[in-house]
Amino acid sequence: MILVDKRIRELVKNGEMIVNFNDDRLNSISYDVVIDKFVLMDMEVEKDEYVLSSNDFVYIKAYESLCMPNDLCCNVVEKNSLMRMGLKVDGPMYQPGHKTKIFLRVYNLTNHNIILTKGMEIAQLVFMELSDIPDKTYDMQIDAKYNDEDEFRS
Repeated sequence: MILVDKRIRELVKNGEMIVNFNDDRLNSISYDVVIDKFVLMDMEVEKDEYVLSSNDFVYIKAYESLCMPNDLCCNVVEKNSLMRMGLKVDGPMYQPGHKTKIFLRVYNLTNHNIILTKGMEIAQLVFMELSDIPDKTYDMQIDAKYNDEDEFRS
């Protein structure tokens, strides 16, 4: 089941799910995340804008972090307006028990440059309730190398 705005807000008020939450970015079934930093050659760069060349990509670090409850997962989905501009945004499926900063890959599919700006809404998070709590949540997995990640790493 996909969570709606009321439930997302309730979980955030209880100190779960989204760190640096902003109620203005909450939609009926999703939450918009914004660009905080650009990641170039595995280094986070403080810039107010980044010119994304045609057929190139950049990683971004979102302003928000996730702290996933054990009975939920989260999927990153594209914003319709950015998809229509020619941007492709990819992100992982965030597992139950995953605590991390949000890192996304943004790809320019067009034949012209697109300017990305710090604070720009770049993707949506959709939260889904699981039928049960898994036996082994992400934080319990031996190979959970991206748990508690604050700095980008390949």
